[in-house]
Amino acid sequence: MGDRTGDLLIKGGRLIDPSSGLHGDELDILIENGRITAVGKDLNSPDGIRTVELEGEYVAPGFIDIHTHVFDVEGTLGGYRLGLPADMIGVTQGVTTVIDAGTAGPATMDVFRKESVDRSRTRVLSAMHYATDGLKDPPEADDPSKYDLKTGIDAYEKNRDIVVAIKARASNSCVGQLGITSIAAGKELARAVGLPLLVHIGHMPPRIEEVADLMDKGDIITHAFHGKDNNLLDIENRRIPEFTERARQRGVVFDIGHGKDSFNINTGKLARELGFYPDTISTDLHTSSFHKPVKSLPETMSKFMALGYTLEEVVDKVTSKPAEYLSLEGLGSIREGYTGDITVFRIEKGEYTFTDANRNTVSGDSMIVPVCAVVGGSVEMDSECEFRKLYRAIGADPDYMGETEYMAGASLRYLEERGVKMEGERLSPFLNHLIAMMGRLRDDEHLDGMDDLLDQMDPGALEITDGMMKLFERWYPSPDAAERVLVAIHVQTAMGIGV
Repeated sequence: MGDRTGDLLIKGGRLIDPSSGLHGDELDILIENGRITAVGKDLNSPDGIRTVELEGEYVAPGFIDIHTHVFDVEGTLGGYRLGLPADMIGVTQGVTTVIDAGTAGPATMDVFRKESVDRSRTRVLSAMHYATDGLKDPPEADDPSKYDLKTGIDAYEKNRDIVVAIKARASNSCVGQLGITSIAAGKELARAVGLPLLVHIGHMPPRIEEVADLMDKGDIITHAFHGKDNNLLDIENRRIPEFTERARQRGVVFDIGHGKDSFNINTGKLARELGFYPDTISTDLHTSSFHKPVKSLPETMSKFMALGYTLEEVVDKVTSKPAEYLSLEGLGSIREGYTGDITVFRIEKGEYTFTDANRNTVSGDSMIVPVCAVVGGSVEMDSECEFRKLYRAIGADPDYMGETEYMAGASLRYLEERGVKMEGERLSPFLNHLIAMMGRLRDDEHLDGMDDLLDQMDPGALEITDGMMKLFERWYPSPDAAERVLVAIHVQTAMGIGV
């Protein structure tokens, strides 16, 4: 019997899940038909089930990032594209579920489902924007004509399987002079569909007091620890204002939402000093925050360990807590009957410097490094796959591993769809070349010559090569003739055509 999809036995790990009373327990996990069916010692593997043998790595419920942007829609933010591929920041970084925070609105949910949800190995959900077009053309909610309650309700009813919250951006760059009036329209939609309101906070208007007072139990304030004015904390007097305390007492949830300009280490230190802890840790990863300062959810978690939070605390804030606040049934815990979403990771010790959105730094001695990501019992990332072993072996920049692995995987899938298989002894040289090529493109390095060799390439192989190279245009400068020739040689060889 061959491998059964959605079935997996994980052995030899140390389970971390405070919500289930697991504090480093050495137990096995059996997943069948995509769900956890047993957690215990020395579990046996039924016939046909793949077994992952670990050597004491940590095993947690699948990491959940509740604030990302994974809808790559043209026109986003006035012309540049905001969204990253879900798998680039999801399973390749050990994260099994991501929530797109309002990039898609009611009018773009169909495209979002097709382009982001259905094409991703990572589980993709939506905090749908109340503004009709989402973040396609900000300011997205500075005029009442840009949002409509019925349109929002209809879009939710059609997509209730993936919409878990309603998103609003309470910042003058988003709502203009409408201020809290516009955010109240988002709250009206959230109430109408029975979902939490996920609110981005930024510069006035509206005033932060107005935003906090609008929020009910279960609503979420993201960017809660930024370094801007209009802050949830009284920075000058180093205290928690009454309006923030009232919101906390009502059960409002406070989320990190790091982003390129929305987490400040000094604010985070003051919040911890005052006992004002984040309820959830998220990244706000998008095209402008990916390489720096955020990089990944595991690195953001490591940043909070450097600020004094324990490993169990940061794991809880990306697993059971987001699952609870967003009512993600079957996710966030390692329990029988729950979905088989698992993140395996190790802690690497060293000297690390973590940077926030405002170039402040904090030193730490621990980095969370993902080893394996399992979605519904299917292994979607394995640190021991040939690509990752090769990437480490050649000493490539670790900051770009997730991006490079995503692009390499997309390239291999593109070629395979056209009957070109890079396998056996051809695979490592091809991956090695892709890693080196992406490094050159990223650094704007050029290879001289080879223009005359283009005419010597097989036309069919060159056509496939150029189609594959188009995958890179979203992220890199256009490759020169030499890059095209070198890739075409690999393609021709795989096609059995002499070079």
